[in-house]
Amino acid sequence: MKLKIYFITIFVSIMLLTSLKGNPQNWAPIGATWYFGSDYTPCGPHSLPIKSYIKLVSEKDSIINGWNCKKIVVSNPNNDFKTNYFMYSDSNKVYEVENDQKYLLYDFNKKAGEYWLMPKYDNDSLFVDSIGTTTLLDGQIRKVQYVHLNGFVHHWAFDGIIIENIGNTLTFFPYRIGEITGSGGNGNYEERRCYFENNIALIKSNTPCDYQNIDEYPLEEKVIIKNPVSQQIRIEILDYRILPITNIVIYNSNGAIVYQKKENSNWIINFPNNTPGLYFLKLTFKNNQILFKKIIKC
Repeated sequence: MKLKIYFITIFVSIMLLTSLKGNPQNWAPIGATWYFGSDYTPCGPHSLPIKSYIKLVSEKDSIINGWNCKKIVVSNPNNDFKTNYFMYSDSNKVYEVENDQKYLLYDFNKKAGEYWLMPKYDNDSLFVDSIGTTTLLDGQIRKVQYVHLNGFVHHWAFDGIIIENIGNTLTFFPYRIGEITGSGGNGNYEERRCYFENNIALIKSNTPCDYQNIDEYPLEEKVIIKNPVSQQIRIEILDYRILPITNIVIYNSNGAIVYQKKENSNWIINFPNNTPGLYFLKLTFKNNQILFKKIIKC
């Protein structure tokens, strides 16, 4: 009798584990984290191509218009700017929630030959070319949709592979090619690097989750001053992690101080009344990093 109970217990345990591995969990459980690579070149003749990453975290539940939504926080390591998105899932579909409206983003139910409309993105159609499965690092098996988007109005980047309850392998949201920066420059997402649930990696690529080539650039290449200047000196920062600027000093060609300011959060220096000629800008950053730049005033 004891032996029979023992085997039944083992059988039930195996079935439970198989069930857990075979069935996807809910969309964006709290703490779920995505890392996408980004490839960005700021505007300007001296700008360097930056390979960095975008991090998205499912932060908390939020009730909007009676829907239990997930708050997704999107951040970029090179600046302090964060964007909050709200998403709702139901019946294996995922919606973006904006202005008390739901906009379908994913429909994991669709099979090969079917499609769904994406009303937030020109109402374009996302076609499912074929389906398959993939095995995550913890052994879970998830459905995969191979899709392409008909961009009749704009060319939205969203073609490729969608993994059930994780999303697109190229980008979290569709974006217009070359317009991910929102503030000038040209850029694109690279493929998703990592995905975590409960601090456990379910997907990892060969590229480290938080890799940035900006770490390989010396300080002088992370700060751009465009010469010549007339009324203002504009400081362009490519790596926001070197901030804040704790001290700014400008010397004339004789070594005399003509401008000084501490703890400056403004990267535009008014410089209208000084004689045209050669000047030297001294910038002090976090951790007492010091950089000198030549200024040519016309």
